[in-house]
Amino acid sequence: MSALDPSLVVARMRALGGSWPEPVVLDSVESTNAVLAHLPGDSDGVCVVADEQTAGRGRMDRTWTSNAGAGVWMSVRVALAGVPSERWPLLTMAAALAAQHALVAACDVPARIKWPNDLVIGTRKLGGLLTEVVGSVAVVGIGINVDWPAGQLPTPEATSVLVEGGRTDRAELLAHALVLFEGLLPEWREGGSDLVTGFREACVTLGREVTVHLPGGGTLTGIASDIDDRGHLIVQDRGTPVSVSAGDVIHATITPWDTRPSSSPPAK
Repeated sequence: MSALDPSLVVARMRALGGSWPEPVVLDSVESTNAVLAHLPGDSDGVCVVADEQTAGRGRMDRTWTSNAGAGVWMSVRVALAGVPSERWPLLTMAAALAAQHALVAACDVPARIKWPNDLVIGTRKLGGLLTEVVGSVAVVGIGINVDWPAGQLPTPEATSVLVEGGRTDRAELLAHALVLFEGLLPEWREGGSDLVTGFREACVTLGREVTVHLPGGGTLTGIASDIDDRGHLIVQDRGTPVSVSAGDVIHATITPWDTRPSSSPPAK
């Protein structure tokens, strides 16, 4: 597994029409989110990528395994100035959509999104996201299993681009993800509806029976019927719509339809 070459990544970003700076590529860190949170400045697009994370984190303080050379472990900084706080949660939605489209375009795998922030193929988890607010910026962490053999994956529910038979060019995947994310930020800032519409189209959760484990305890079971303009999941609980802003979702069923790729827009 060759190390990521930042000059190659930025060359591919420019070819795709991206303008963000060359990513900072490190060998091994505890967490790319933690490293980026301590870098000065508040400009968009500063990105830290590590070949290995030793203390990666997921939602609800879960551990995120990030083996050396086996994936894309990255964090991107986004300025929050001028964006109403009620739109901040939709930033993770924009990042997830960018990563999903990048996996389709760069790796040729039928990735989809499981609400709120998992990248999946069928029932198998391919990656995840974690966004943290640090002062006037958001630090958006994205982890994707790329060149990871089946027998070494951290859980039976996990998968990788390699296992799914896709192209395992990490530089190409990183470049696509960054350029696509850059292209979605204006929509996020301006409050248009295309971002949520695109997320709905890429989301495997809608239309199926789900059980949601809520952050404060308790569960909610029903049909996931929609995602509203705030990014909340709407679950029909015996005919009554309930808005869910956060929680762990378990799908009752996954159908072969979920393995089809959704359409991928141009990079910019």
